[in-house]
Amino acid sequence: MTISLNLQGTLTFLDGDHAVTGVRSRKAIALLAYLALNEGAIERLTLADLFWPDQTEKRARANLSWVLNRLKKVLPPCLETARHTVQLQRHPDFRVDVWELDGDFLPLLRGDLLDGFLLDDCPQFERWLLTAREHWRQQIVRRLTAAIDAHIGHADYAAALPFAEKWVQIMLWHEEGHRQLMRCLAGLGDREGALLQFERCKRLLREELGVAPSAETVALYEQIRTTRQHDPTHNLPRQWLPFFGRSSLLSQLTTQLPPFTTVIGYGGIGKTRLAIEIGYRALANFVDGVCFVTLADRMPSADPAGTLSALVATARGLTLDGNDSPTEALIKQLRDKHLLLIIDNFEGWEAATPWLIQLLQGIRALSLIVTSRQRLPVTSAQVILLEGLTYPQSADSNWQTLCRDYSALALFADAVARHDPHAALLQNAAVLSSAQRATVQLVQRLQGLPLGLILAAPLLVRISAETLTTQLSNDLDKLDPAVVDLAQRHRTLRAVFTHSWQLLSASAQALLAQLAIFRGGFTLAAAQAIMPVAARDLQTLQDHQLIMRDTTGRYQMHPLVRQYARERLPDPATLAAAHADYFSDWLHLKSADLRSARMPKILAQLQREQANLFAAWEVALTQRDSIMIDAMLNGLYLMFGIGGQYRLGLQLFSDAQTIAQADRLLVSRLQVRAAIFTQVCGRQSEAFATLDAAIPTLRAAAHSADLALALRYRARVAMRIGRRDQAIRDTQESLDLFTKSGERHHIAGLHDQLNALYAEQGDLASALAHARNAVAITTEISNVGGLPVLKNHLANILIKLQRYDEAERHLQETLPLAVQLGMLTEQAFTYYHLAEVAVGRGALDSAEKHLAQARLLLRDSADQQTIAHTEQLAGIIATARADFPRAHDHLQRARTLYRELDIPYEVALTQHHLIPVLIGLNRPNAAQTLAREVAAAAIENDWPLLV
Repeated sequence: MTISLNLQGTLTFLDGDHAVTGVRSRKAIALLAYLALNEGAIERLTLADLFWPDQTEKRARANLSWVLNRLKKVLPPCLETARHTVQLQRHPDFRVDVWELDGDFLPLLRGDLLDGFLLDDCPQFERWLLTAREHWRQQIVRRLTAAIDAHIGHADYAAALPFAEKWVQIMLWHEEGHRQLMRCLAGLGDREGALLQFERCKRLLREELGVAPSAETVALYEQIRTTRQHDPTHNLPRQWLPFFGRSSLLSQLTTQLPPFTTVIGYGGIGKTRLAIEIGYRALANFVDGVCFVTLADRMPSADPAGTLSALVATARGLTLDGNDSPTEALIKQLRDKHLLLIIDNFEGWEAATPWLIQLLQGIRALSLIVTSRQRLPVTSAQVILLEGLTYPQSADSNWQTLCRDYSALALFADAVARHDPHAALLQNAAVLSSAQRATVQLVQRLQGLPLGLILAAPLLVRISAETLTTQLSNDLDKLDPAVVDLAQRHRTLRAVFTHSWQLLSASAQALLAQLAIFRGGFTLAAAQAIMPVAARDLQTLQDHQLIMRDTTGRYQMHPLVRQYARERLPDPATLAAAHADYFSDWLHLKSADLRSARMPKILAQLQREQANLFAAWEVALTQRDSIMIDAMLNGLYLMFGIGGQYRLGLQLFSDAQTIAQADRLLVSRLQVRAAIFTQVCGRQSEAFATLDAAIPTLRAAAHSADLALALRYRARVAMRIGRRDQAIRDTQESLDLFTKSGERHHIAGLHDQLNALYAEQGDLASALAHARNAVAITTEISNVGGLPVLKNHLANILIKLQRYDEAERHLQETLPLAVQLGMLTEQAFTYYHLAEVAVGRGALDSAEKHLAQARLLLRDSADQQTIAHTEQLAGIIATARADFPRAHDHLQRARTLYRELDIPYEVALTQHHLIPVLIGLNRPNAAQTLAREVAAAAIENDWPLLV
């Protein structure tokens, strides 16, 4: 049996799994620890003075001899005692954890050196221990820093993350560890997690040390806080386990990635993990980063190309506006991007294969990786048929060599070490032990299946490798090992699931089956609200790696585990109803804060739970549960609208109409939301027709809330398509309805609409009054998220009135608020209006600087209307500089965009600005023709400012 001395964390002295008998003295174990940490011969007198400082030399030496004799009786022959010296030698049957921190040291780190250990009557030992702890910490920090820096140097934040997490875990008060963790989280795109880590560090330093974070930590926090979120380098999922094997394939694909690669294999073989690893390693090769889209848990829709385009746009933070199809709109925005796009879990979506080809043809510098369980019907892709990790065919070498040469065994050993770092299985010797031979047989039986290995590893904590291999063999013998098709490999994975399931208690089995109701992960609060959750069972599921908990406290379950567990759920309908009840209520409560200063945080929470919310929405529609539908309808609408997920929202509300087709009122309510997103996407006439069809039903049903909403947006669309009388009538009726119901944020929005209507008519005084009302109401109700929009609109009227100082004051107030809320479009609009102020003052250099900042913020935006505004202003500035060719180019682009967006007033206004440009270009006839065209449109539509 191996004797173990563990000096990290709580000091333990173990014989196998039990405390060593015969040596109970803390001083004796402390002496052994001292010898282990000071390799080499130590003077007996030094040891006597260290541990018995208050006794005579003779008595102290006698005590030392007695303790050494006791230790010799329980230790293997590793303690060498001479007349004047003592030395602790290394021995195969004596393990000291700090001696083993070579190679992959991360799993062996468990805590501070001799954490909490004290010897009250040994002050010199206490002083030495303080120095030893600091020396140990410095060594560990150096190694952690080197590992983190090496990974971050290759932009491999996923590989660096475990080192940073371990640093914070074992040295919680060490500020540099918190900074490294913040850098890793930020590098992985988890900006919220990085900022939360700063708050944890700040609280810890205050509570434990009574100090504030250093200037360096605060500076890192500010850098992360102010970094733009909508253009991440990548959105690759964070990986919790190291990557094993496939080195030649990785090297080939990282350095020479074909334009189109398909990774084909059965479930659990590692397709997703390989694609993500390629993404991280190839990150530096793609100027515009890596975009990851998963189709797990998502059923193909009637319009797969539109759905996939919307998903890619959402992942990139884009909005697909305009009259183009979603695919064409996406290609327009990504046409010149040097981008790696990973589409994961493509099985079932084979009908969308032409969409993949269309992207490759339209986006010039795109590389595409698609993972699927089925081959794609294409000939242009490089096909990678993924098999299991490599494993030995015979056990004729030592354990260390086998783990080095075969990636399946290396992965399994790493997974075992995470559960039991001192497992006998991990010991290296010239000849394999029986446990190691059985493990090789187990890996052979699993044929190197990565997920199978990970799930099998924690079972060794409870049963031997021999027993586990025998149990799994009973199932695996049913398969023909000569056949390696998909179905049999799936049955191999099912065998691992089955045995993992059988080793759970009945209560843990029930919990796992119930947790399978969640999609896309879950929080502990959600689980406890829906089902009884025993902490012991939850921990058991984590120990078995059937669920995983990330640093934010959120739990994840592998889709295949979820599929297996859900099959064992006795009454899924009842639990699905409870799940829907919880998330409908949760959404209703959370969405109330979407108009407050907490908007960015709440929106992020909603988007994390999007898959669960969709599942609850399906239940609500299927059951025709009007209460649940009411609770969710506006929350989903706000989530999509504020988050800029217009295409996804349009698809959700359009698809829902099919389910709800028998309920005319519900269909009309869904049509209103779909129409709102349709008009945002630039299809004004279609939106008007949809609202026109929905309003009679809402009016007949006296559904005033949705009627008021429908009228408000029909007015907005009517105004854009030149139907001013209709816009005025609808705005006034909507205002009356919202005034009766007291919904002041809508009342503010309608005042803003009236501002735009009066501005078009040239009544700037009335427009200004309504703009001020909109801002005042929004301020009173603390709708912080609405203020940047309305203050920008107020500034726009003040600029038209040439009240530049007042306009600038509002804009300077708006900018920090828009930055704080992460509203990129409103930041861009603020800079745009500041540029207009500068133009009005004749400060063209300042105008160009502000406009350049606006255009930078809109670089990857899909907000075509704002982009059109910036083109128009760029043309005005160029005209003022008499640079007529450049002015003509800008204004032509603006006019084209406005026409595509179907906004007649802005088309006419841009043509109005083009008239002096044409004169400057010596084209008087063209200028005269255009002037007549603008005047006719102005008279017809009553646009006095353009007459």
